Amino acid sequence: LHANGIFIPFSTTPLPELFEVHQHRNDEDALILCAHGTSWFSQDSVIQTLVKIKPVLVLSMQDDSNFIDCPSEITAFVAHVNRFAKRKGTIHPIGFGLSNDIIKASESFNLDGPRSKIIRNFNNSHHQSLRLSLDLMLTPLLERHFAVDRRHLPPTEYAEQLTQSLGVLAYGGTYYAPFMDYVMQSFRPEVQQLHTFESFTADVAVLRWDSWRFWEACVMGAAPFQLDFDKYGFELPILPKPWTEYIPVDLTDIPGLVATLRERVQNQPDYFQWVGRNARQWALAHYSPSGLAKYVLKKAGLA
Repeated sequence: LHANGIFIPFSTTPLPELFEVHQHRNDEDALILCAHGTSWFSQDSVIQTLVKIKPVLVLSMQDDSNFIDCPSEITAFVAHVNRFAKRKGTIHPIGFGLSNDIIKASESFNLDGPRSKIIRNFNNSHHQSLRLSLDLMLTPLLERHFAVDRRHLPPTEYAEQLTQSLGVLAYGGTYYAPFMDYVMQSFRPEVQQLHTFESFTADVAVLRWDSWRFWEACVMGAAPFQLDFDKYGFELPILPKPWTEYIPVDLTDIPGLVATLRERVQNQPDYFQWVGRNARQWALAHYSPSGLAKYVLKKAGLA
């Protein structure tokens, strides 16, 4: 598996040679498919034929992953999985993870040098209501006690910015409520399938929550800020430990988060650096290309 980062320094390897599904080789034990969009299975007759004769695995890191059901014949590995918003089918969680490019890039820097700021460099984009709300609640409070770096540096300078930072505001996502519970939505059959979950067990869930910034922060040894994985239902093969491998954000107690950070830094001046080192070790151990490949093959019964 190979997941490129979105910034140029972390995405230098040429894309591997790809082929269309209809060009698959019959001597392969299984077909591993990178899926795009929400209706890939129903529109591809070749896949429907292949599932009758060999295992078909689907990998999806799309922003719309939370709105995709998986046919019973297929095993899917999907980003952004939230246990409060279950879709139909055999779906296993998978993170964006690390590419060989970004691992190699990280090894060319001194990750033990001085660090002084927390990065906040989100672009303004659609479907990021979580970031917007935390810009109102968290960022101003952090800036009272810690230096926050708001610079948007060119891609070629971003890696060095990471290596000099204490932490990174690395959360993402959008708030979602079960819209189809509202009777006035019943007249819109074109959206019913997208918004019909097998189970939705929260009043509000955060979807589309994974972020490239999270993984870039980890591998560069900067402490990543993310919503509390367990509290908000975020699923990964191996979760990071709160306060040890990431800084957990609890939306119900933002002042408590900042107070805890101040206390921990007072008691352990290199606290951010310690979390960053732990985050790097956790990510390399479980989310390198080889680590994710082993996870996928084992879950699929192919290893």
